[in-house]
Amino acid sequence: MTFGPGAPAARTARLHRLDEGGLRRLEDAGVQRPVVVFGPQDGPLHAIWLPGSGRLQIGRSPDSGIPLTWDDEVSRLHAILEILGDEVVLHDPGYSANGTLVDGRRVRGSVRLRDRAAIRVGRSRLTYRGPDHRAPTTRVVRDHRITVTPAQRRVLAALCAPLLTAEPAAALPSNADIAADIGLSEETVRTHLKTLYRQLPGPPRPGRRATLARWAAAEGLLTEDG
Repeated sequence: MTFGPGAPAARTARLHRLDEGGLRRLEDAGVQRPVVVFGPQDGPLHAIWLPGSGRLQIGRSPDSGIPLTWDDEVSRLHAILEILGDEVVLHDPGYSANGTLVDGRRVRGSVRLRDRAAIRVGRSRLTYRGPDHRAPTTRVVRDHRITVTPAQRRVLAALCAPLLTAEPAAALPSNADIAADIGLSEETVRTHLKTLYRQLPGPPRPGRRATLARWAAAEGLLTEDG
């Protein structure tokens, strides 16, 4: 496997600054898309929802997928996340003398990340959250019966990502953005959303995309057990 400047990179992932509420929801709930939360020990935290495939560099360079620009103990290219759908592998190419710790153990080569893995590079801490793979669930929300498959929850999680940030006015992602982020085709995303729209309570009305996002977040549809 080749690393370095010539290695293929993942599609640029969007950084979201987390407020306390968004951080609490990520800590307490399961997720349907891989996400990394990171920041300085005493500074603001950010989240990156990982794309469906490719690689993200972790390093001090501002061009890194996960930029730790404040940390002089981190190399410009410190480690690499390889994303294979819902599986994420951390590679330490050995460029930094300080190394990388995952759950307190030094990485020598590569390690597959598990949900809630604690990653330490230099003075920075990162937390990886990974999705669960479970069967479709049917729940009753306010006397309304809803069935959501794992794939639909991934689409909902992508759609609702801006609602977990400290930027309430952030625009919801397009179908193309969701497709690129979670590794599905745009047509598949559109089909999942149409199925979910049909489950919204009440008659069809304008603004159903925003309505679906707010409804899913409020009713706990982003996780299997709510």
